[in-house]
Amino acid sequence: MGPFSVLSKATQHTKSTYSSKSAKVIVDIDEPLVEPKFPIKQYEYIEGRNYRQTKKPSEQFLPCDDEEIERLQINHLLFNAGPGWWIMDMAKQYPKSHFTAVDAVIYPISQQDWETMIPEIVRVTKPGGFIEFVELGGSIQDVGPNLSIWMMRLTVSLQTRNINLKIASQLESMIQSFDNVRHIESSHRSAPIGWYGRNGDIMLECIQRLFDSIKPKLCEDWSMNLAKYDKMVEAAAAECRDFKSWCNIHYTIAQKKKK
Repeated sequence: MGPFSVLSKATQHTKSTYSSKSAKVIVDIDEPLVEPKFPIKQYEYIEGRNYRQTKKPSEQFLPCDDEEIERLQINHLLFNAGPGWWIMDMAKQYPKSHFTAVDAVIYPISQQDWETMIPEIVRVTKPGGFIEFVELGGSIQDVGPNLSIWMMRLTVSLQTRNINLKIASQLESMIQSFDNVRHIESSHRSAPIGWYGRNGDIMLECIQRLFDSIKPKLCEDWSMNLAKYDKMVEAAAAECRDFKSWCNIHYTIAQKKKK
């Protein structure tokens, strides 16, 4: 059910399920049907998903709908902020602190955008404040044949939109170019996909939801029918367990010098 769906009844019924070998959580909520927060004309409907209408191809690779919010909600259990859940948790835990969150569409940032954005992040950071980047490494290791093909096609599709999948490993050197930044620390953690317990199960679900989110655009780029794509990613998900696939999550932390 997308955010702009129309129901004949007065309520919209939403059900979200997450399951793994060790846990299963079901949330079942009845919500009043409300008007969309943004004009519908700003979006277009492609293969069952809502996408922003924009002249920048990099901003229209992933959809903007309920399913994407659910994917990000699962994603933030491993890293990143998700659709605002992390900052809300922090605000509850530290009520005397003030938290401000600015969200953006996933994958809208081209190489040129990064080069413009990082100086601005440094500029607006309070002296003595900290800057933190957490990004996926941009590749999956120990992959089977189907996942290898999917990764190749994803990489090419993003490169045609001038999106740098390797930016995570380059952030440290980009931050080091600023004289007013100190205590720069950069490292990574490896995440199993589909194996090694609950973390692996969650990471696999993140990948499977990503398979679904980018399906319309990847099929369009590579002239692939939806049934063939579904068959390929189903095999790719199974390969993650068989080949014990994994990926790196990079982080870079720095402190702005005090005046």
